[in-house]
Amino acid sequence: MQADVHSTKVGPPPPTLGTDTHARNPPMQVPASSAESTRLEIAPHTPTSPAPAQHVPRIRTHRHTPSSACVIGFLGLLPLGALTARYARTFTPTWFRAHSIIQIGIAGPVIITGVALGITAVNKALSGPVADVHKRWGIALFVLYLAQAALGTAIHNYAHAIFGLLIIALAMFQVRTGFRTEWPVQTGRGSIGNGANVFWYVWIVFLPVVYFGGLVLLFRQFRQEREARKDIRLSEGKEDAGQEPEGQGGR
Repeated sequence: MQADVHSTKVGPPPPTLGTDTHARNPPMQVPASSAESTRLEIAPHTPTSPAPAQHVPRIRTHRHTPSSACVIGFLGLLPLGALTARYARTFTPTWFRAHSIIQIGIAGPVIITGVALGITAVNKALSGPVADVHKRWGIALFVLYLAQAALGTAIHNYAHAIFGLLIIALAMFQVRTGFRTEWPVQTGRGSIGNGANVFWYVWIVFLPVVYFGGLVLLFRQFRQEREARKDIRLSEGKEDAGQEPEGQGGR
């Protein structure tokens, strides 16, 4: 029995399952760049916010002082001065002083302040100084007002009165373009509301009715002017009669 044991040849151990296959086919090495790209491809998508669009800065809505000052000056104080001249001139000789104080002393600073603040606000908004109808009419009205005020101190006649009424009429158009077109464009808030539109219609009816209603005083005005001219001629005649001819004195 011993001989049989020693004569038996023991072969090599059987290969372990999978060992030979692993040795013949080693695992494929994935390059680092490919692995990184794979990781990048499967990375979760995170949405990004879009870049802000370029836009022109708008005038801030709380900066409504320019429009308010111009409305008060052109549609409030200038008509008040015109009505003062229309009605008071037939009752008091100081009507011209009151008219001048309202038109130049009070309305002047208000209008100049409104125009200056408006130009500053437009320049800050980068919308251009004369880019639309409202701005062009605003500059034209301001120049007309300065010319009217300068000429009125020296020449005060019917042409001056008609020119003043024309400025007020153009100011009504200017104010309407302001709250109908300029306000929505410059502030981005849409229409200013129907209240301003109603007030504008009431005002453009009220002012002409009150002013032209005062034309009934023209007959009184013409009579006073005739009497004033007559008094001037009489006073000049008395002065001429009171002067003695040369060479006749001392008799």
